[in-house]
Amino acid sequence: MPKNLGGDLRQIAVAPPRIRRSRVRKARLVWSDDLAYAIGLVATDGCLLRSGRHVAFVSKDLELIHTFLRCVDRVGARVRKARRAYRVYFGDVELYDWLTAVGLTPKKSFTMRGLRVAPEFFLDVVRGLLDGDGSIAHYVHKPNSADYPNYQYRRLCVRFYSASEAHLRWLRTQLGATLGIRGALIRQPRELKHDLFVLQYAKYASIALLTRLYEDPKTPRLRRKWLIWEDYRSRPVKTRPYRRRQP
Repeated sequence: MPKNLGGDLRQIAVAPPRIRRSRVRKARLVWSDDLAYAIGLVATDGCLLRSGRHVAFVSKDLELIHTFLRCVDRVGARVRKARRAYRVYFGDVELYDWLTAVGLTPKKSFTMRGLRVAPEFFLDVVRGLLDGDGSIAHYVHKPNSADYPNYQYRRLCVRFYSASEAHLRWLRTQLGATLGIRGALIRQPRELKHDLFVLQYAKYASIALLTRLYEDPKTPRLRRKWLIWEDYRSRPVKTRPYRRRQP
């Protein structure tokens, strides 16, 4: 349910709609789980066009496209297929102004920094960032299966990707303050392209993060990534302590 919050940080004042061709909203935008999640999606796989009113979102997951449209109350928008991805594009002055007030801009990939998010909905934004440009990896690691066939352990890793180092530094700081977890910021140089930055969380930090992100089953999420976490939780791996063989 939408929550109407008070305070300078919690309630973003959106300027009156400008006179342009755009669908008129039935209700004023206020913070909610859905809208916060959509902010994370736009911050990663979305785009604000320089027209001042158009919002675009691109994803390989059709499910994510439809979830995004539901979260921003645009279920009837036309979805196009372009090569191996789906794309949706529509005009919405009030939503555009809201996203600008949050901290998004056209060509945000290299310039995006922190987002102005109501604290109660910060983790919903993080879930959107994860589903847009993040990953969850879960596998069983066997360091030396030949000599120690019974020694194995499970790995879990959460990663956020961005071309903006400042944005990931902000995210790492906020997650540390909110959940008390620490992540590693890694630079990945790429030839002929802008460097890519990765914010990576190891096993126990990932457990703390994903537990909070998915604690409410009613919040929006990308099912494909959520199932990786469910697989980790539901399939315990029995291990034996590592012991060196006697010579």
